[in-house]
Amino acid sequence: MPVFNVDGWLLIALNVGGILAAHLSLAKLSIALPSRLFESDTWWSQTFKWEANGKIYEKIFFIKKWKKYLPDGAALFKDGFQKKSLTDTSVEYYDQFITETRRAEFSHWIQILPAAVFYLFNPLWASLVITAYFILSNGFPIVAQRYVRPKLKKLKKRTEKKRAS
Repeated sequence: MPVFNVDGWLLIALNVGGILAAHLSLAKLSIALPSRLFESDTWWSQTFKWEANGKIYEKIFFIKKWKKYLPDGAALFKDGFQKKSLTDTSVEYYDQFITETRRAEFSHWIQILPAAVFYLFNPLWASLVITAYFILSNGFPIVAQRYVRPKLKKLKKRTEKKRAS
């Protein structure tokens, strides 16, 4: 049972506007956070043993079939870092790219949280649909960041070895 009784066009506007505002404002917030917060792995961003350096995402989620279709939201923001493809092969660039995968993953995790707000003015069935939308629309990019990060670390390590020899 919703806390606020809203219906009709106002409900549609609240849902569409709220979803859009949640995604964009939290993405912008993530971009505004200092890079130093994302420069090293933490308990949530580390690659876990069960992920098998990203192989689990190939086997369970078939990521190679759909990853190329994910939009790169960084293009919407002046300070966004494009992660669609590699544009450099330097150690410094790999470091920045890895940092930005952590930032993007963080951004998508926190973008799931506003789903709870929609329970205040939607019927339960609509709130559940909206929650599913928030999980799916952010879950795929989270999987993509977790899949790419170990690969970038491997490329960085290979580049460091070449530089050292």
